[in-house]
Order: sequence, then structure tokens, then C-alpha cells
Amino acid sequence: MGAFTSAGTSASPHASAARHTVLLKGMTFQPPTVNANVGDTLKSINADGVDHEMFVPTKGFGADLGMQKPATVSELKLAKQGTFEVECV
Repeated sequence: MGAFTSAGTSASPHASAARHTVLLKGMTFQPPTVNANVGDTLKSINADGVDHEMFVPTKGFGADLGMQKPATVSELKLAKQGTFEVECV
């Protein structure tokens, strides 16, 4: 099981949304922490040879990213400010 946190902050109205790539490799997230803004997208790439079920258990941020097969990509757009955890099983 792995986890990371992302601190979402309000983006400037003139700032463009960014994409942050996180690799799931060796049952850990790389990098383990991402600082992003509301409107940014977290892009998760399964770099392991096994399936992973990814989800956000943090109250108020709950999301199920579903089963991610090896070498596939899942995306999560940050819709609100705060810190949350992403886990996989």
C-alpha cells in the first residue's frame, strides 16, 4: 500500500492548470508528495506489473479511481483546496 498527500491551493485566475505525474512503482508513489493548485490534474501511471485499485479515503475528498492495469494512466482533477491522501491496494 502506498500513499501521498497533495496540498491544493487556490490558483490565480490568470494561472493555467498544471499536470503532475505520479508513478506507482514498487508499491510506492513517486514522488510521495505533490503540491498542486485547484484546477490542476494528478496523472497516475501504474509502472508496476500488477493491477492496483486506487482511491482517496480522506473525508470530503473521497474518490475511487478504479482498477488501474499495468502501464495505464488514471487522472484526478483537483476540485477544491486542502490536503488529501491517495492509497492503492
